[in-house]
Amino acid sequence: MANRLAYVCDKHIDLESLLDALPSGTPVIDSSTTRPKLKYCGIDPADEDRNHVLQLAFERDATLITSDRRMIEKSLNFGPCGSHGHRLGGVIVLPVGKTRRFTALVKLWDGAIPALGVGRPAFQRIWEDDLGVDLTLKLPTAVELCDCLWGEERERRRRRYKRK
Repeated sequence: MANRLAYVCDKHIDLESLLDALPSGTPVIDSSTTRPKLKYCGIDPADEDRNHVLQLAFERDATLITSDRRMIEKSLNFGPCGSHGHRLGGVIVLPVGKTRRFTALVKLWDGAIPALGVGRPAFQRIWEDDLGVDLTLKLPTAVELCDCLWGEERERRRRRYKRK
């Protein structure tokens, strides 16, 4: 099944190597050339990661792909969750180095990350459940970034993904 979710690639990731690792046609937004449309209104507006990269992923309802391990922590207190009808779509932290990054993405794509469970495509689960996944660790971890995706909103996301 082709993945129709969108991804934001931050300045820590080489866009060309990322596109090589993802299936053809996967929509990837380059944060170095794309600016957010809305002003960031959360905590610490001077933080570039929050007011640019996370804000861009938030506006696009996209999953952020980075190698900055601090991004999961920043996402946990990003705010403003659910405002303007947008949400973060998860964060994936990749290891440094083209080969290690490629291997981690392939494992993630193939569903070989135990922290994400089995039965659903990993990228879909990260987006649906708004997870932060750290693939730099020997045993990758997944944390829920926002606990507001329950009930109707989570079902809406699942239906939206299946339509594409």
